[in-house]
Amino acid sequence: MITSIFSKSWHALMGVLLFVAACGAQPYPEQASQDEAERIVWHQVYKMKGYALPRIEWMLQPQLDCGDGVAFTVQIPFRDERGRYGTRPRCVYGIYWPHLHKTQIAWQDGATYSSTAFAHELYHAMLAWRRVPDNGDHSQPGFQPGGEVSQAIEALRAAGL
Repeated sequence: MITSIFSKSWHALMGVLLFVAACGAQPYPEQASQDEAERIVWHQVYKMKGYALPRIEWMLQPQLDCGDGVAFTVQIPFRDERGRYGTRPRCVYGIYWPHLHKTQIAWQDGATYSSTAFAHELYHAMLAWRRVPDNGDHSQPGFQPGGEVSQAIEALRAAGL
C-alpha cells in the first residue's frame, strides 16, 4: 500500500517538474521554411488550427550517432517483468515526448521536411491533442500507406519541402 502511494506520488511529482521545465523552455532554432512546413502539415493536412504545435528540436551532427549517421540515440523508459523501471537505448529518426509536448527529429545535411520524420512525429502530437490512444505501435490508420502521414509527406513534396 505504502509503495503504491509512494509510486503514484513520485510519478505525480515528476510530471509536475517536467511540466514546469517545459513551460520555461526556450524555443529551439528552426530550419529554413519551417513555418511553411508546419502550416502545411499541422494546419492543412492534420487540421489542427488552434492547437499548439509541439516544440521541435532538430537533431544535427554530431547528435546523429547511430544508423550510419542518420539517426540518434534516445533512452526509452520501460518496466521489467519484476516491476522495476529503467531505460534502454534506441536508435530513432524521430520521437515525440507527450509529457513535454516536444519532438526531436533527425536532420541530416541536405535533408528536406518530406525526407525526415517531421510529418510522422507531428502525427503522434496530433493524436495526443485529440486524446486518441497511441501506444507507439503505429496501428492508427493515419500511419498506414495512404493515411494522413503519407498525405502530409506528399503535400510537403508538392511544396518543394
